[in-house]
Amino acid sequence: MSDSQTIKVLLVEDSPSDARLVQSGLEEATAGDFKVTWVERLDTAMEKLRQEPFDVGLIDLGLPDSFGRDTFLRLMEAAPMLPLIVLTGAADEALGAEAIHSGVEDYLVKGSVDGKAMGRAIRYAVERKRVKDAGERISKELQRRAGELKTANESLRESRQAALNLMEDAEEARRQAERVSAELARDIARRKKAEEGLLRSREEWVETFNVIPDLIAILDNDHRILRANKAMADKLGVTPDKVIGLPCYKCVHDACEPISYCPHSLLLKDEAQHIAEIHEDRLGGDFLVSVTPMFDESGAIKGCVHVARDITEQKKRENELQRLNRTLRA
Repeated sequence: MSDSQTIKVLLVEDSPSDARLVQSGLEEATAGDFKVTWVERLDTAMEKLRQEPFDVGLIDLGLPDSFGRDTFLRLMEAAPMLPLIVLTGAADEALGAEAIHSGVEDYLVKGSVDGKAMGRAIRYAVERKRVKDAGERISKELQRRAGELKTANESLRESRQAALNLMEDAEEARRQAERVSAELARDIARRKKAEEGLLRSREEWVETFNVIPDLIAILDNDHRILRANKAMADKLGVTPDKVIGLPCYKCVHDACEPISYCPHSLLLKDEAQHIAEIHEDRLGGDFLVSVTPMFDESGAIKGCVHVARDITEQKKRENELQRLNRTLRA
C-alpha cells in the first residue's frame, strides 16, 4: 500500500459520468482513504504504471483502444503484481466471472454498488493480493532454507527451527486468507441481494415513468435530454433512447438554440420552478409546461424535470366558450 492511510487507485474508464460516480462514491464513503487517478485509455494506463506505483487497478472492459477479455489480460501482463477489479454492465456479469477465473481479484456491476461497497471490494482485493504475495515470499524463503539444509549440516538445528517458524507464518497466512475469503463470500452474497433489490426498484421506477401520459424529460444545464418517458418519445415519433443527449430545443422545436420563452432557460437564471402555456405545431397543439429544478449534494442546480401536459382540447373548449360569450354579448 502507498502509505498507512491512502490506497492509490488507477481508474481506467472512458465514460466521464461513470468515472465521476466512482470518484464521488469513494470520496463520500471513505473520507479520503483512496486517491483515484483516472485515465480513459488502456495505453495511457500502462504509461501511468511505468511512471508510478499503484495499489489497485479499477478497469472498464470497453475502452476506445481495447475491449472485453483482452483488456484485463493486457493489463495483467503489463503489471502482474497489481490487483485488478473490472467494471461491467449488468449484462456482462458472465465476463466478470470469467475475469476472476483468469486472475482478476473481483468485478463490480456499474450502477449497482454504492461507494461503501466499492471501497470494501477494493480493500479486499488489495488484502488478498498482499496475502498471496506474502505466501509466495514465504514459499520462496522455505525453498531457500531447504537448500541451505542440504549444504550446511552443521546448522541443521537452526535451519529446522527457521523452517518451522516459516511454516507457522505460512499457516497463519493461510488462516488469514480463509477468513478474508469467508468474509468476501458473505459480502458477495449481501451485495448480490442488494443488487437484485436495486434492479427491481429501477424496473418499477422505469415502468411508472413510462406509463405516465404527460410528456416528461429530465434535462441537464445545457438543455440536453438525460432521460425521456415513452409518452414524449411517442409524441416525437422515436424511441426514448434516440433522444438521449440531444438538446430539447432541437428535438421539440427544431431550433438551433433555446427559444425565447423557454421555461428551462428561466429556471437556470433564478433556480425556481416555472410554468408556462406553450403552443407547438410540431407536437400538434398546446401544452402546459412545468420545469422543476434538481440540485446536487452541494446545493448547486444540475438540471430540471420537464413535464408537458397536452391541453389542446382544453384550449379548444376555452376558445369555443369565448366565441359563444362574444356572440351572446353581441
